Amino acid sequence: MFLSRLRTEVSNTIGTTAPTVAQLNERIAALEAKNARLTIASIYSQIKLDPPPKFGKNKEDLSGFLTLSRAYLEYYLEQFPTDVDKVGFIASRLKSTALQWF
Repeated sequence: MFLSRLRTEVSNTIGTTAPTVAQLNERIAALEAKNARLTIASIYSQIKLDPPPKFGKNKEDLSGFLTLSRAYLEYYLEQFPTDVDKVGFIASRLKSTALQWF
């Protein structure tokens, strides 16, 4: 009787523990992923990018300006959450003829 009861109790305990182990493994995986993102964010916060140089009228400089602008906006994504923010920033980097076109 005692052994049968003990077996039942152990079986019940193991049965209720199994989902808990799976839940803990899922939580560990989620925390590891979050830690990796925080580590990358920490590295990004230590590196400062200069904004792209102001663009005027030379067509030869346009490709480089656009590339640097995209990189800057992507790097500082949290500072430019909307398209209006992005357009405003890019407008602030225009001068001369390009600013007049804008």
